[in-house]
This record gives sequence, C-alpha cells and structure tokens, in this order.
Amino acid sequence: MKRPPPLLFGALLVFGCDGDDTPPSFFDSGADVTTDSSNDASDASDAAPTTHAKVIVVHASPDVAAVRLCFALGVQNDGSDAKMAPIAPLPNNALPPGGGAILPDLGLDLSHQALTPYVFVASKITSAATCDQLATSLTANIDYYPLATVKNGTLAAGTTLMFAMTGCLASALDGLADTTTCGADYNASKGNLALQTFTLDRVIGNTQRFGAQLAHVSTPANGVWGAQFGVTQVGASLHPFDGGADEIIVDHTTLFTLSPTSAASLAMPTVDSTSLVVAAVNPDGGPPPAQSSIPLPLVYEATTGKATGENAYFAPGVNYTFVFVGDPRQPTTVDGGAFNGYSLHALAFPNDPTLPQ
Repeated sequence: MKRPPPLLFGALLVFGCDGDDTPPSFFDSGADVTTDSSNDASDASDAAPTTHAKVIVVHASPDVAAVRLCFALGVQNDGSDAKMAPIAPLPNNALPPGGGAILPDLGLDLSHQALTPYVFVASKITSAATCDQLATSLTANIDYYPLATVKNGTLAAGTTLMFAMTGCLASALDGLADTTTCGADYNASKGNLALQTFTLDRVIGNTQRFGAQLAHVSTPANGVWGAQFGVTQVGASLHPFDGGADEIIVDHTTLFTLSPTSAASLAMPTVDSTSLVVAAVNPDGGPPPAQSSIPLPLVYEATTGKATGENAYFAPGVNYTFVFVGDPRQPTTVDGGAFNGYSLHALAFPNDPTLPQ
C-alpha cells in the first residue's frame, strides 16, 4: 500500500476555526465524562481556564494520513475504565502529516484523570458525529487507533503538554513501513503507533532573551542517519546567517527526548536571518556527518500555515519548543510545489501558548 499523500500546511490553521459547531471548550461543560465523582471535575464555567493544562498535538508518524483526535477519560492508568468523551474530534481542522496544533482550553480540570487518545483518520469522518458516536460507527485499527493512556496526574494545572504521535501502521496497511523509517521497535503485524508525551518548560529565565527546547520525534532521521553514519544523537542550535556565533540549544539528545529539561536561554534571534540547525552528532567527536538547516521563517510557516508574521510570533521573554520531525529521504515539495509534510522539517510552539477561541 502506498503511503498516504501529504497535505498542504496551508490547510493547517493553528489559531483559526473552520466554521463548524465544535464547542470552544475541550469538553462540553454539560457532559458527564468522568468516572470518579470524588474528583468532582469542575465545568468550564466554574474553572479558571488559564490554570488548566494546555495541550499541543503533533503528527509525527511517517505513514499516517491527516488525523483528528478523540479522548477517553478514566482514572485507571491502563485505560480500563475510560469512557469516550462526547465531544467533536479535535482539532477543528484535520491535522496533516508533519503538522501540529494548539488545542482549545480543556474546559475542565483533568489533573486527576487518565486520558486515552484515539487517532481518527480524518477522511473517515464524514458527519458531525461526536467522538463517542464515531467510536461505535467506525472500525477500530482501520478507521481509528487507540494510543497509550496518559497517566493520571500528568495533565497538571499550570502545565503545557505536547503529545506527538509517532510510529507506523502494520505492513498490511503500509508495505513501505520498516524499522529504519518507523523505529527499532516496529512490528510488521501490529505496527508501532505510539504517543510521546513531553512537559514543556514554562519558566522564563530572562525576559530579554529567547528560551528554546528541542523535541526530537523524527524516527526516519534517527534510522537513516544511524544506518549511514552510526549516530544515535543529534545536536541543535540557532545559526545566524551573518556569521555570528551559533546559539546552542542542546549538544546531544536522543530520539523521543525533550532537551534541555530547562529551556536554553539564548540571544534573541533575527528571525529572517537565522536558521535552526539540527545535526547528527558523531560518536568520535568529529564533524557532524549530516544536518538539516531550516530558516526560522520556514519553521514558522510549517507551524502555522502562514507566510508572514514570524517576527510577531517569535518574541523575547518566551520559551519555545522546536519539534524535529520528518524523513530526510522525502522531497521537500511534491505536486508542483506543494509542501510535503513527510519531509524533514521543524515546527516551533510557544511553551505557554495563547489558546485558540
């Protein structure tokens, strides 16, 4: 089976809405979605929205088409008591391969809930049905896929979580999937779709500087660079085009890691004259055998689908997480210049983002 075609990032509107009737809150305040009344989850009108955990989602799978997400709630970390929330799938617009989105306010306190994400293939959603209705009308492991449960207590108040979907489908659904592309744990009969969960650093070290972390979720880069050069780590920096010194984000980090734990405090970059460089790290300390250099305006465009506005997006006194995603073997563009979301690129999100309305 051929890998699904890429979608344009122009279709990804992180802060916009598509005119549907999805409620502005993550959960409808009138819906009973808890399984443990002792937690007494507040409705959206009772809670202070700014204290709820914020959630950013990233589509980092090398072979899954555009998706939308649903969530089941319970208190057991194995997901055994989870009930599908009766909400519209999120985000409002389908999340394309290699894309990301900031979700609306959660609408209730999930700090004492375990959350099980379900990934729905966006093209299979052909009605305005809610998540609980879709789960009964569509076919599990064909039209949608459950991912590992996020443990009770993870979605703590005042935090920002990044969920990255990684891994591939079973070989029966994608004959091109293999361990180089999908990760060392790839299983041809079951696939290895997974959820990587990162808690982003929201502590501002210096209001005049630029905070940065790197989330490495590119299994293809890890596999390809590992096979070609024997490397399992990468480093990341901001590189000014005018010949100034590089600003180091992290020297060495591994796949499925957010580094550094506390955001690196860097000199504020000139956005249109700076690139993010992610380079393979030679185990012998020699020069990097491979690297990807992406100008910050392109990082911004890949993140938001917008061609301008990056100078307002990147600001001093804000921490950002750069997300390294995609496959170095894939072309950057396809079909007459359309951006290929499966290609190697980077996204960037504020660690304490403004939520879409």
